[in-house]
Amino acid sequence: MKHINYRITTGIITACFLAFSISLSAFQSAFAQQHFEGEVVLNLYSQDDGSTEQVTLLIKDHRLMLAGVTAGEDVIGMAGEGLLIRADYSDIIIFGEDNSGIQIKSGELQSMMGMFMGPEAIKEIEDDIDEELAGMRMRNTSETRTVSGVRLTKSILTSEDEPGNEAHVWFADDVYINWANLFSPVGFFTDQLNISSKLTALGWPEGKSPMMVEIFEDGNKTTMMEVVELNSRSLSDEEVGIPSGTNVMSFMQMMMEGFAE
Repeated sequence: MKHINYRITTGIITACFLAFSISLSAFQSAFAQQHFEGEVVLNLYSQDDGSTEQVTLLIKDHRLMLAGVTAGEDVIGMAGEGLLIRADYSDIIIFGEDNSGIQIKSGELQSMMGMFMGPEAIKEIEDDIDEELAGMRMRNTSETRTVSGVRLTKSILTSEDEPGNEAHVWFADDVYINWANLFSPVGFFTDQLNISSKLTALGWPEGKSPMMVEIFEDGNKTTMMEVVELNSRSLSDEEVGIPSGTNVMSFMQMMMEGFAE
């Protein structure tokens, strides 16, 4: 039997990622709520060495800029200083330290995954996700708290294997972010993994954005992630665009230069 700290931790990370990538339900349509635009600063806490990583997200209805993250290292061997996902261009830009960037179009990413990941590999990933989420359920509560002026409501993630331990996930009540649209350049992948049905089975509150995740094990609390700043403001196209002076290389150019070396 896996240790609950591992099961709950990996399970909530998996669920959070999947939730950011699925299609949202009809009641969250644009006429129902105004899409959040502005800056979100969150802290990620390592359970291994106690370190803290701060990530800044600039969010517009069709753009997502992430700073303070190491992006792309496991995908294309390039450690990036930031990541820009452009739903309106169906691409991803990974920024380097030397005013450089790599553009990966959705079609290129899909083709690359098709070359290196056949149906068996996709099935293996889906099986791994099912294993992580097996026996887990999300239970909604009426408990609330306020962070950065935003009301949060708590849901509790439990595992049948370890009923005494759990994760508390605090969701923003009135912050509408269409993660499905923002992550549409990689939406084909989550579709292949049948993500929507998995989250429905888990009981994940549709369309809610987690603002804090706490792990409770043997009565001890560990905070995994928390939003420390939420600033709603209008963003210019430049703030969620390719910075001036950045030398952007296409993914195919990078591949060709790599073959030529």
